[in-house]
Amino acid sequence: MVAKVFHTILFQEPSAAPSDGWGVIFPDFPGCVSQGDTTNAAIANGKEALELLLEVMAEEGRTIPEPIDLEETPDWVQEIPMGRIWHALIPIEPPGRSIRINITMDEGLISRVDEAAKREGTSRSGYLAEAARQKLDGWHRDMTGRIASDAGRSLSEAGTYEKGSRARPTTKASRRGA
Repeated sequence: MVAKVFHTILFQEPSAAPSDGWGVIFPDFPGCVSQGDTTNAAIANGKEALELLLEVMAEEGRTIPEPIDLEETPDWVQEIPMGRIWHALIPIEPPGRSIRINITMDEGLISRVDEAAKREGTSRSGYLAEAARQKLDGWHRDMTGRIASDAGRSLSEAGTYEKGSRARPTTKASRRGA
């Protein structure tokens, strides 16, 4: 399945100091919230919250919506008191339906997988699927600019803008004409 990129808003309350932590909301998903002490932690925690929500939606057979246009901010978002604001785009690969596969692996490796799955209280299939997700997420992060680990640097270069402003922050690259 192809990743969908969801608009994410990180914000601090108007009276918050820069070190007071960040709230996270998703305009596409009212009620899906998270937080973090830093922008890096907020983005990582927000991504995890969104992945869990999408997983539950898929299990319940609910349709995962297409991401809304960045210019279409829902009214409920405007009602949240926000001081400092950052916008981020988080790619998520929505869960699909499970299919049965047949693979060949070394017997010793299968034993190690089974032991690890038992310790974690999951099945062999569940354990292998999670290992594949972790490996692929690491690759995807590397290919997309290390989303979680580089978020603070890229966000700090982006700048901020005040609530209600429709202007997007400028970056060093846009000032250079890149």
